[in-house]
Amino acid sequence: MKKLLVSLLMIFGLWTFTMGQNISVFFYGTPVEFPMDKSLQFTITEVSDYRVSKAWKQLTKAKIQPIVAVCSNLRESMNLNGWAIYKLVTKISEQLVVLNVLGKNEAAVLEAYLLNQLGYEAKVACLNNRHLFVACTSEERLASIPFMSYEGKRYYLFDTDVPHDMQGRILPSLSNNAKNQVELNALDFTNSSLIKFEKNYLPPQIFNSATDLSMITEVSVNKNLMDFYAEIPQVIDLSFYARQPLDPDVEQQLVPPLRNAMEGKNEVEAVNMLLKFMHTAFNYMTDNENFGFEKSYYKEEVFYYSLNDCEDRSIIFTYLVEKILGLDTIILEYPGHASTGIRFNDEVPGDFIALDGFNYVLCDPSYLNSEVGLSNPDYIDVPATIYKKDM
Repeated sequence: MKKLLVSLLMIFGLWTFTMGQNISVFFYGTPVEFPMDKSLQFTITEVSDYRVSKAWKQLTKAKIQPIVAVCSNLRESMNLNGWAIYKLVTKISEQLVVLNVLGKNEAAVLEAYLLNQLGYEAKVACLNNRHLFVACTSEERLASIPFMSYEGKRYYLFDTDVPHDMQGRILPSLSNNAKNQVELNALDFTNSSLIKFEKNYLPPQIFNSATDLSMITEVSVNKNLMDFYAEIPQVIDLSFYARQPLDPDVEQQLVPPLRNAMEGKNEVEAVNMLLKFMHTAFNYMTDNENFGFEKSYYKEEVFYYSLNDCEDRSIIFTYLVEKILGLDTIILEYPGHASTGIRFNDEVPGDFIALDGFNYVLCDPSYLNSEVGLSNPDYIDVPATIYKKDM
């Protein structure tokens, strides 16, 4: 009711924001307050290098460090990665736009300045000589995100749809306050599952093998983490998702029941049990059918969305094989398909790929009813890109 009242007052112009009071943002379940000062209010009367540079210089003299301190403290206490810091900064600027403290162009300059102060490489991008946006470098190559090249680097524009005919450029480098100068890094997307979001776990879902009643587990995922994942750009490198850790709470729900079910089984028997689990515990659908675009899941998302495809199954399958059985794995990416290979301790018959002097026996978590050593015949002679955690 309180949020509704505030919204109505803003709509009818009966509520105004006073510079000097705190502003509040809701950061994936965590309410955060930031101190504001009138020195942060500025206007860019026209989009030009001179006007942007003048606004930037004003920010170097503004009382912005209290906001930087709040962001830095949250980074430490919540274990935020670069993308989380980016989203936190954009939520601050969006709130200032909503409160009519800054316009959208001014907010973009503030975002770039704050990100620089927090140690991330961000610049101001200008589109059609009218609109300003923040542009950031990334540690990963990203899919379907517009970018501009500047000084040999890609600067991504995350929060805008850029028409193909829109002309844009990165504005010349702007200097930070010398006494607060920090080394600037590209945004990282790693270890998102380890961010300490407020816990808002959804009702558990049951996942079980249709052929072995002992292979059953209940998994509940954090809705705040799922909302965060939904806003992360897609990374092109499939192995990135395989390298990301699993939420420890999800791991505790998932791994022990499956490990107990496989106790006493040899390696081949245990992997076959896992294959049957992967074949029957989930419903299959390609990304294009499900989302209309290619989407690789983070491991927890496999237990959130009701449908998944071969890439998602390969990632969670190799995780389970390594976590429970301690066997080395690879992921094979074919045109339109993904599968896996396992290095068993003993010689195992069947289809395999030789890598670094070892045979990786093919195991397909999406090829229904297949067992260890039986690969999908449609891809048996198709070259594959091989992903390995240490490659």
